Amino acid sequence: MILFTTCRQPTERIRSFVSELSHSIPKCRRLNRGKLSLEAVAERCFELKCDKALIIQRWMGAPGRIQLLEFRNSDLTQIPPLMYLAEVKLRREYGIAGRFQAEAITIQSEVNSELVRLAKSLSNFFELPLVTLPSRGSYRAVLHVLQDSRWKARVVLGSPPSIKEVGPSLTIKHLRWDNFEGDEKS
Repeated sequence: MILFTTCRQPTERIRSFVSELSHSIPKCRRLNRGKLSLEAVAERCFELKCDKALIIQRWMGAPGRIQLLEFRNSDLTQIPPLMYLAEVKLRREYGIAGRFQAEAITIQSEVNSELVRLAKSLSNFFELPLVTLPSRGSYRAVLHVLQDSRWKARVVLGSPPSIKEVGPSLTIKHLRWDNFEGDEKS
């Protein structure tokens, strides 16, 4: 089980993004964080029997960073990658009715190695199968990792076979794979 939460003082857009993202991923719960410290979030993870957490943090009023955490020895430990966001797009901004829940992580076969590494990491974290496109499987919705023309990558909830975007989506401007010790605890 994965716990989805926000930074301490989320904006309405961050709360909406966490809500939509939590509805798009199977086996997860959402926590309204309020004034909870990271240690209190770890306690809630333990109480709710969650072994992982995802925190959306704010940058200049918008969703700015996604932090992946794993419950180890009664503590939440950050795991790679740390994702810095350029932008997010909510499901309601796509104008698509209904909710979709990802059944797999997909990626094109000809993408660069860092995107493959990101897709594998997301597949492990969300416990979803990683599928290279074109695939023969039939899925109602997938989290598709693709190259972005301006930034590092995009991760979008889409509906196959042509990956029609149904949202939410996030655009990643930078991925950090190591050196987490200096990060402040949120």
